[in-house]
Amino acid sequence: MKLHPSHLRLPEASAERRHLLLAGAAMLVGCGGGTESSLSPELSLQVSFEGPQGLKVVRLRDSPAGAMAVTNAGLFLRTAQGWQLMGLAGRDLVDAVSLGNGRLVASSRFNEMFESSDAGRSWRPLISNFGGSSGPETAWALVRDGSRLIANHGYGFAESRDGGISWSLRVGLWGRASTGMPALTVGSGGEVWFGGQNAIEQLVLGRWRSTSLFEWDRLMPSPSQVLSVRLVPAQPQRALVCGEGGIIQTRDDGRTWTPVFVNNDYRFYFDVLQDPVRPGRWVSAGYRKTDARQPLRVAISDDDGATWREIQHADDAIFGGVLSMSVVLEDGRSVYRFGLSGGGIARVVIV
Repeated sequence: MKLHPSHLRLPEASAERRHLLLAGAAMLVGCGGGTESSLSPELSLQVSFEGPQGLKVVRLRDSPAGAMAVTNAGLFLRTAQGWQLMGLAGRDLVDAVSLGNGRLVASSRFNEMFESSDAGRSWRPLISNFGGSSGPETAWALVRDGSRLIANHGYGFAESRDGGISWSLRVGLWGRASTGMPALTVGSGGEVWFGGQNAIEQLVLGRWRSTSLFEWDRLMPSPSQVLSVRLVPAQPQRALVCGEGGIIQTRDDGRTWTPVFVNNDYRFYFDVLQDPVRPGRWVSAGYRKTDARQPLRVAISDDDGATWREIQHADDAIFGGVLSMSVVLEDGRSVYRFGLSGGGIARVVIV
């Protein structure tokens, strides 16, 4: 895939800064980088399938009670007995977050938010001003950052200091149309990365730092969408952006962008994770946009993203498209869980 130059809208930047950013972004044209690899026989996957079977698992989130699965039919909690319904049965959810002390907030695709004050045993609608005078809108992503709750709206994000009741806009305006804004990441310095796709299927990526807004577009050919931003704490100027078409990255705080792992068939990559045991290993998995069954394919780089190989699970008659990811240590091994496009959750160990 050929990546397009970025066009940055930085009204607060100096002319010199603008020139440097645009010149750096132009390096994407004809740039070398990772491409979707052929299937690899050198590694193998140990795969087992966990519940909730038959559902789309769009987020895997942590909470004090355990791992949560955000699905198109409610919120589930991983217990010793497996994945159990935590509440909001039948709701097409897009995210959920723990605020501590048993308090949870969840959002649905249909302009709804819900809250629980007893660790998910009971739920009620969360009455708030999210959406402003134009009325309620979807909170596409939810992240807790200390005392504040941050949520993406149609284009940009807002924050709440009272658990989601009252919201203040930080970027954008209420009522802006988009096809979804699922990417929301907060850096160690409090900067907020957000992204998704606007109403005409163009990529949206922005970073809010203090009072400065940086935005990038056309980092990948349209139609495209940013699905997640993964920061690297050991490399403060590095960010990996996942989306429709693959994974790209910056190593210089957004001045230039280069491909990491891209493909020619607009395959979606919802996230990429650094292995906690082997820091040079990055793992991702894709989804071909379809309601049909598709195999589980895991992409792996063992040289910090320079080259990639893919492993395909033997059973290709499953709903193996990956919509969400997590990794934990279990008995000293890295265990990945992939939220699937209709097959519940796959537990994967790479051997």
